[in-house]
Amino acid sequence: MTIRRKIIAAAAVALAATFAPSKASAQFHQLELSPTVGYLFGGKLPTSEGELSIPAALSFGAMGSVRLRPGGFLELIYLRQHSELRLRQGGFYEQQGELLCSYWLIGGRPEAPKLGRAPPGASLLFGATHVRPQDTNDAIGDQSIWNFAGMFNAGIKIPLGDRLMAQLLGRIIYTSVWNSSTWWCGIPGGCAVGVSSNGYFQGDFSAALTIPLGGV
Repeated sequence: MTIRRKIIAAAAVALAATFAPSKASAQFHQLELSPTVGYLFGGKLPTSEGELSIPAALSFGAMGSVRLRPGGFLELIYLRQHSELRLRQGGFYEQQGELLCSYWLIGGRPEAPKLGRAPPGASLLFGATHVRPQDTNDAIGDQSIWNFAGMFNAGIKIPLGDRLMAQLLGRIIYTSVWNSSTWWCGIPGGCAVGVSSNGYFQGDFSAALTIPLGGV
C-alpha cells in the first residue's frame, strides 16, 4: 500500500469513528446543499526547469454537508478552476497551456450549536486534485493527472430568512505533486524510514448560498 493510500485510509477511519451516527442523535440529521463561487489563487511549484505556477482565477463548486450528530457534519466539497500553467525562467513567465483544475474532498466539520442557528465552523478534508490540460498541442501534453490533496475550510453563516443562509468561506488547499520513501537498517541502531514530498499551496475565498433540508 502506498503512503498516499495509507493517508486516505487513515483519514476515512478517523472520520467514521468520529462521526458515526447513533440512535440518540437521529433527530439532528440534516442535509445542507451549497453552490459556491470564489477566487482561487496561489499555486507555485519549484522544479529543475524553473518555477511552475497556476495564475489566480475564478472558482466554482458545491458543498454537501450531512449532520450525523449534534454539532458534527460529514462534508463533501467539489471545486473547479479554469486557469493556465506558466513556467518562470530567468525572471520571465512563459505560458505552457490552459488547465482545468478540479478538487474532490471529504472530511468532518464540528460546530457549536450553543452559538446559535448559524454558528461558525471549520473542517479538515482529504481527497484529490485532478489537473486536465485544455490545449493538446502545447508543451504540457494532454494527459490528465490525479494527486493527493488536503484542505482546511473555515467560514461563517449569515441567516437569510427561515430556509436560506449565506456563507463566507476561506480555504487553504495543499496538493502533493510527488513523494517518495525509503528505509534502511543499521547495526545496532535498528531501522528507520525516510519520507520526502513536494507540492503547492493555494488559497480560496468563496461565497455560498446554503439550502438546509430536513429537520433539526
